[in-house]
Amino acid sequence: MARLLKSPALHFLLLGALLFVLLSGGPLAEAPYTRAIDEVLEEELLVQEALTLRVDRSERFVQSRLLQLAQQLEIEGTAFERLASVRELGLHASDPIVRRHLAQVMRSHLSRLGTDERPNTADLRAYWERERELFRAPDRIRLHQVFLSRNRRGVELDQDAAALLQELRENQIPGDEADRYGDPWAVGRGQLVASAAELDHRFGPGFAEKLVVLPARQWSEPVSSVYGAHLVWIEERILGEIPTLQAVQGRLYHDLLKQRQEARYAKRLRSLATKY
Repeated sequence: MARLLKSPALHFLLLGALLFVLLSGGPLAEAPYTRAIDEVLEEELLVQEALTLRVDRSERFVQSRLLQLAQQLEIEGTAFERLASVRELGLHASDPIVRRHLAQVMRSHLSRLGTDERPNTADLRAYWERERELFRAPDRIRLHQVFLSRNRRGVELDQDAAALLQELRENQIPGDEADRYGDPWAVGRGQLVASAAELDHRFGPGFAEKLVVLPARQWSEPVSSVYGAHLVWIEERILGEIPTLQAVQGRLYHDLLKQRQEARYAKRLRSLATKY
């Protein structure tokens, strides 16, 4: 029974049945777990093709893994004899580590592009012209902030923040002269230039969103964070720029190359499915 379960013929039979159901649009193809089944089918196709092409016999990693399995099973003899014994047990086709490796080798093989299929200068320019907005730098804010610690102020935080805000406004203290006010801040005082994502990273999620409606070059009402209260002076808002083609040429090449490799892999995988 154990040998039957490890039989490649049984694997082919099950693979064929699943492919028939999926390609015929049966109920299995519409189930919520279709993606999980697709992943199983994909690995089985790749492994079977690797075994058909005898990739398992040319990959040094596979040979090393099979010899390791032979040692764990206390199989004796020469390396050739131990490999033969492990293969007789079907472990070259059923061991999860070997299967993952074979599947990865085949993914790389099926994704491979010819030299003439790789992106050239004209391809990069056309891609950049079409998708240039994806490469725009994020908008940033140049600001100063006066911090009041929740841990230090406790229940008096709101009262202290209101009093300090009044003092800053009445004395017309600009943002670049407010470093001496408030409590020590872990990331330092002074001017800060940051994107929304960077602000949320420093001050906690949602902080940047609270600054959207604040007017420039005046002290805001207290803005709360996970650390306490912040009086914010927005110096300016800086619109993110689109970089030049030369500046992002490397990223363009790798993005376009990856897209073409994925398309080539999907096409060859579909062709492989019809073979089996």
